[in-house]
Amino acid sequence: ADKGNVELRSNPPGATILLDKSSTGLKTPATLPNLPLYVSHNISLQLEGYEAWEKSVTLVQNTPLALDANLVKVEFGQAYVASNPPGAQIFLNDQDTGLVTPANVNQLPLNKPNRIRLAKTGYMPVEAVYTPINNTV
Repeated sequence: ADKGNVELRSNPPGATILLDKSSTGLKTPATLPNLPLYVSHNISLQLEGYEAWEKSVTLVQNTPLALDANLVKVEFGQAYVASNPPGAQIFLNDQDTGLVTPANVNQLPLNKPNRIRLAKTGYMPVEAVYTPINNTV
């Protein structure tokens, strides 16, 4: 009787459930069974296009604990990136976007700093941090 369950629901449903940073293979709605009591567990939900949801829970009894997660949609902004001379590769948060300047870079998570780096052979790389706060360019 030293185990408990967590019943997880999310809005919208279908989020991947991670327990202590490891995938459970389950998607919401689902029950996480056999969790040891009196131990802190980190439960997180991930759904494409939504911000990750995370909660630490410590079960103290074997009655099921119900968790309802309201997932927040990630909004994306964009940035117009130009360089002189043009033709520099654009890296976003250290990932090659496949774009070269001048270009519109989409999929910038709003309200989070995004590192944009430009690289062109024969020139020093340029890095800038850009935090979009709404959907306008």
